[in-house]
Amino acid sequence: MTSYQITRGLARNFINNNTVYKKLDVIGKKVGNLEKKMNDMDTKIGMVKNELESKIGMVKNELESKVIKVEGKVNELKSGFKILPYKTAGIMCTGVLGATGLTNAFRWNPCLIFKSSEETQPLPE
Repeated sequence: MTSYQITRGLARNFINNNTVYKKLDVIGKKVGNLEKKMNDMDTKIGMVKNELESKIGMVKNELESKVIKVEGKVNELKSGFKILPYKTAGIMCTGVLGATGLTNAFRWNPCLIFKSSEETQPLPE
């Protein structure tokens, strides 16, 4: 092998190696850019996740407060009703249609069914 061939071979290897290194640098930069983009996306995903969790928490708190208000109103309405014993307990258990039939058949006062025993009065004759 002559010195020319050696020099030419070294030059070719240098050029090939240089090209390989350049390609590796380009690939490395692309990988670095992709990693940066992935990190940016992870950050954005984390921010959106936190924002959604915050909104869900706020809506949950609002709904819970509305439920508490409704429960308070229901309890307030319940406290306004007095449940007293009925003289016509047997009629009460028959259901609406049965109670209506019995009241019509025996000409009972419907107030006996729907008013408490303390509030009922006999029918005028």
